[in-house]
Amino acid sequence: MGDSQAAKLFEESLETSGIKLQGEMVKYCRDQSLRLHPVQEKLIEVTEKHPRNIMLSSTDQAQFISNMVKAMGAKKAIDIGVYTGFSTLTVALALPDDGKIIACDINDDYVSIGKPFWKEAGVEHKIDLRLAPATEALHCVISNSYKFLVFGVQYFYFQ
Repeated sequence: MGDSQAAKLFEESLETSGIKLQGEMVKYCRDQSLRLHPVQEKLIEVTEKHPRNIMLSSTDQAQFISNMVKAMGAKKAIDIGVYTGFSTLTVALALPDDGKIIACDINDDYVSIGKPFWKEAGVEHKIDLRLAPATEALHCVISNSYKFLVFGVQYFYFQ
């Protein structure tokens, strides 16, 4: 990309309320920064075809979650609202081999979409799926040393 093209993209991305990445600038940033596992990409493709695909975390969020889990050195995590398992897969890939994630959902129909992908990615052993209301699993946050919680597309760090 030439300097004039980069300058044009930068100008296009400015707004009076602040700087906002748009269009080709967003594509460039994503192309240069996202590091998705091939199995994550497959699960995204399948989930995007689902009628409730709006519940899928964005690739930016997945990258952020993965980076946070790794940076914190988390070994235990909880995912509440698994949907098709993309965020669960993301966290499981970021955890060390002896890490664990409790994945809570009440709908096995959605979760069953992601289970084969967990196995394909080699992280199935890290995932403790609990098909029950999340309140039944939340006591683990209090009684154990869980460092990371994914709630839908929200994430929380516990010290």
